Amino acid sequence: MKDYVKIIADKINAGIPIIFYALGSGMFLHIKELKVRFNLLPTAVCDGDIKKQGIAFKGLEGLFVMSPSEAVKIENSEIYVTTLDYRYEIFAYLTDKLKVSPERIINYVPVKKVRSCNFLQKCVIYDRDDAIRFCWRKQGPRIYSSEEKLDIENVVKTKNELLKKIEVSNEQGTDCENCLQICEKHYAVEPSPWCINFFCKSKCNFKCSYCTLINSNKKSKYSTVNDTGNSEGLRPLTEILSEFRKADSINEAHSIVLSTAGEPFLHPKLSKFVDEFDGYEFCINTNGSIFNEHIFEMMNRKRIFFTVSIDSGTKETFERVKGVNAFEKVKSNLMRYSNAKIGFIALKYTFVPGVNDNEEDIDGFVDFVQETGGIFVILSLDYYSVNKITEYTKSQAKRLKSKLSKINIMITPYTMWETSEYIEAIKELFNN
Repeated sequence: MKDYVKIIADKINAGIPIIFYALGSGMFLHIKELKVRFNLLPTAVCDGDIKKQGIAFKGLEGLFVMSPSEAVKIENSEIYVTTLDYRYEIFAYLTDKLKVSPERIINYVPVKKVRSCNFLQKCVIYDRDDAIRFCWRKQGPRIYSSEEKLDIENVVKTKNELLKKIEVSNEQGTDCENCLQICEKHYAVEPSPWCINFFCKSKCNFKCSYCTLINSNKKSKYSTVNDTGNSEGLRPLTEILSEFRKADSINEAHSIVLSTAGEPFLHPKLSKFVDEFDGYEFCINTNGSIFNEHIFEMMNRKRIFFTVSIDSGTKETFERVKGVNAFEKVKSNLMRYSNAKIGFIALKYTFVPGVNDNEEDIDGFVDFVQETGGIFVILSLDYYSVNKITEYTKSQAKRLKSKLSKINIMITPYTMWETSEYIEAIKELFNN
């Protein structure tokens, strides 16, 4: 992978103004790495969301978010798009709407507007049963390989066939029929996935009330409830990456999301997974209950970030939601992780109506964010409570957003669950 941070540093040292575009994990990680490695900062940062403009969010080193139209007016400037998920739309916006030449965009690739599915374009998911799939829908296609070799040819063929059918509105009768992710957007002319979700089985030391495995998968052979063992997955992460690279079927700038259906820090191969990582960013979904010295050291050198669901601001609610008494332990661990030179933590608040939608927990959570050095907050909703949102729940979500904005902490909605009920509910909760 190109060392874009080194390329950017060289340009800044040559007197070229550099603009980072798109607020999010990629921007925070690149700003930290640029400062740590070269003691430099970008000239400016920008984002298309008008609600974020004019704010110097935590993690931006004092830089105020500009509008893209103002940022591109900086004379002789070049632009680096820091997001993976929205970069193709941004490339199109910059070149088509703002008339920026592709030569000014450091990581530009040609794009086209096409009817497609974002998950199918984006994801490669390696599941616990050795299947490759492309999206989170249970009815999506699953491709199995022989024990000797990953059937990469069949994986690529299946994906491309589905992309072509969707492009010409011919997905009826396929696993993609009626998918909410299908729409017309800009994607790379030469598509290649940019996110690998690597599933492996791990035990868990929490009993979260909203856990989808506990609630919907108790009898599944993949359930980790009361599981005392771990498995790396039938194939190592390095093999998955290697095979896709050989077939030229993974984007050079790719992210890894480690999904264990348990607690990743209880998995004996976690350090190995992180050591093997050489991509754009590595996301670990963790409960924060374990401090790992080796992972912390890797956070000083690699773009690694954690998402940690806290879902409370008091010890009592934490135990009620999480099923364990570990509020102070998690806080202590996250305070230590927040000292990493490059990596960072993002904190998640999953609303459980009637349990944590109250002023005491909201206020306590905001204090928790400040004490643990969280860079940004993800607002989510208990998957099984989409029809239980009350006006009071909405008022507490609004309270959380208001209090975080006062301390310049960015907040973003969690939109991974693709059911129409969840999407509408999270929009209602976040945008009220």
